[in-house]
Amino acid sequence: MGEPLLLKSWRCTNLLIALACGPGLMAADWLPLETGNQWVYRGSGTRQTEPLVLRVGEAREFAGHTYFQLQGLPDGSYWLRKDADRILQWKEDTGEDALWYDFSRKVGETFGTSLPGGIGAAVITSKEESLKTAAGAFSNGIAFAYPRVFQVGITKEVFIDGVGLVARSINTGGPSTANYELVYARLGSATVLKGPENGIRLSLNEDKTWARLEVDTQQAAGKYLRLYDETGSEVWSWSSEQKWFSVTGDPNVELPAMKPGPYVLTAEHGDARISLPFTVQ
Repeated sequence: MGEPLLLKSWRCTNLLIALACGPGLMAADWLPLETGNQWVYRGSGTRQTEPLVLRVGEAREFAGHTYFQLQGLPDGSYWLRKDADRILQWKEDTGEDALWYDFSRKVGETFGTSLPGGIGAAVITSKEESLKTAAGAFSNGIAFAYPRVFQVGITKEVFIDGVGLVARSINTGGPSTANYELVYARLGSATVLKGPENGIRLSLNEDKTWARLEVDTQQAAGKYLRLYDETGSEVWSWSSEQKWFSVTGDPNVELPAMKPGPYVLTAEHGDARISLPFTVQ
């Protein structure tokens, strides 16, 4: 085995940009719009179990402003730009901007939105939202609700500064629902996958055939590994409760054969989670 590629978990804050900028120098970035950015979500619910993959495509100028094409939403692609704490869509049919999100609004303040699935109205319900997804634990998020939605439409979204949309819940007709949670995000040259600071470590050997899971606590909870491909689909899983787990306590677990491409390996032990992105050449 080669030397392990080690990634330790730590709490999500302002993420990678904070490492390069001093406090107070960073503007909030609730939806990072840059060509090449990608978010992968795991789908669940009564009907919608397929993953959702959002990508930022090319940039284009309209009316003196630069817009980026957001791809992957069920209804198509959209041209978006940031305007301070707002996200605006360029409407090619009218030649005007339309508001999607306004992160500067006060909690409880309803405002008009053209967001597809929002049914014309949005309200911020929290600016201290905390949640856990397959990508780890997040805090200090902004949560939106859509008060006009009844049987069909978006009911809730959560955004994290520096990451973007991390969770979305949708009513899909009658009692059925669809839920999406972030599996991983690739933003610029960095992959945003952070877990809570809780003494869990995950690493791979050089040829990506073994994973090494180590924990500092002796919780009774089992250990779990899950492997996702670039679409966000779970392609393999492992549990310490499986019979073939090494009785000697060896923390190395053999991974399945993988086709070339990007993957994300997640580990869980009790409340601890961590995710490790990698690429098979």
